[in-house]
Amino acid sequence: MAKEDDLVITELEEYRAIKEFAVNNIMFNVALKGALSEIRIMRYLKEQGVNIKKSEASDTKGSPDFIIDDKYLMEHKRASKKSTGLNLKVEFQKSRKSGSCPSNRLYNKDFCHLVSVDVSEYTKVQNDYRFIVSDQLTENEKYLSKIKSMQKINNKNWYSGLSGLERALATISAQQAHLTADNHKK
Repeated sequence: MAKEDDLVITELEEYRAIKEFAVNNIMFNVALKGALSEIRIMRYLKEQGVNIKKSEASDTKGSPDFIIDDKYLMEHKRASKKSTGLNLKVEFQKSRKSGSCPSNRLYNKDFCHLVSVDVSEYTKVQNDYRFIVSDQLTENEKYLSKIKSMQKINNKNWYSGLSGLERALATISAQQAHLTADNHKK
């Protein structure tokens, strides 16, 4: 009979067991990889001096994943398994359907300020991220207030790395300043 001490497993053994379990459970594997990607981007950006925090409502209420500088909402995704070579794509839709209308899985165009995508799995470069201002994402052809579910990453509107994040934030800030100026003119 096994002793109680023999039944205790270390954190490392638990992590290995989780990874083994994920191999045979597709949805768990997707969730695990997504969570690890969120942990990595948050750690990376904090190390670079970015004021980033996890949104408390992202997992429970479907809000964007992160808040940057206490004002910019950022949704984080991983590049899609439909990516091939340098033809990178991101699936930008909710994981659960809500209601009977297919548009309920799609994000509204104003859901967040920017989107980050982890492309490391495909480029084999650690901490390789792309950023885009959300109003630059392609809209859904049928539901014009929604974002198209599959987005190509390699176009001129996407920025790379920390400098890309800074450029995206500067673009958002300029857009907000322009809107404020327009509102004062009215």
